[in-house]
Amino acid sequence: MIKFTVANMTCGACVARIRGALKQVSLPPEVEVDIDLAQHQVRLTKGANPTTAELVREAIGAAGYTAVVNDS
Repeated sequence: MIKFTVANMTCGACVARIRGALKQVSLPPEVEVDIDLAQHQVRLTKGANPTTAELVREAIGAAGYTAVVNDS
């Protein structure tokens, strides 16, 4: 699992904007993305690899948010 902390994701509209940005990315079909507003996290829970993680980080950034890989 790869986790990103998105500190400036603070409301449901933020989640919707990030979800929309991720729909624009050509992720492999086996990749599962979970967005947790309460924890300010976006998690790649299945099928993730470094290349996929970078695509997700860039998409979140393009939506106006800062995604930092959470190593814990």
